[in-house]
Amino acid sequence: MQRNLTRLVPVVVWIVLIGIGMVKVGGWIGTPGRSGPVRDHWPLGTTLVQRSGRPTLILFAHPMCPCLKATRTELERVLLEIPTPLDLVIEVFSPAEGGFTWSPETLCGSLKHPRLILDPDGSDALRFGVRISGHVLLYGEEGGLIFSGGITSGRGEVGPNPAMDALRCCLLGKSNAVTVWPVFGCPIHP
Repeated sequence: MQRNLTRLVPVVVWIVLIGIGMVKVGGWIGTPGRSGPVRDHWPLGTTLVQRSGRPTLILFAHPMCPCLKATRTELERVLLEIPTPLDLVIEVFSPAEGGFTWSPETLCGSLKHPRLILDPDGSDALRFGVRISGHVLLYGEEGGLIFSGGITSGRGEVGPNPAMDALRCCLLGKSNAVTVWPVFGCPIHP
């Protein structure tokens, strides 16, 4: 009996620890990142220049964020449905000392003709008020904010969700107010 109990205790401890880990991961997936106040108009001093005559959609990205693929997938889905021409920008936080290796294909996937802008120290992201990878901003032709937030329902989660629907409505001009959603991603600044 003692021998069986000695074998059973480690198995029970192992199962409990796995359960605790699963609860923590589940909580992490559904917990948005801490985002700051986003600028309601195009900020001054940014290296990113807004092109006139069309809305600008910016995806802020950390190349090592595992959640970024889901955001890009959702963005690809939404943009396939939108006939409105827009300026698509992917702003990449890529610090020189980080030694990150990434390729444009990794970040862009099948997105059509995005402008890739490097933000080595993250200062442009901070000028916009962005602190989380996967944050999407949509500014109108006149530089006013239309949409701010993430477009996934959780970290790395792919599938229809209300944030994606909200971005779609903003791109189609069906929303009169600034739309804000939580962002599920990794911090741009450590």
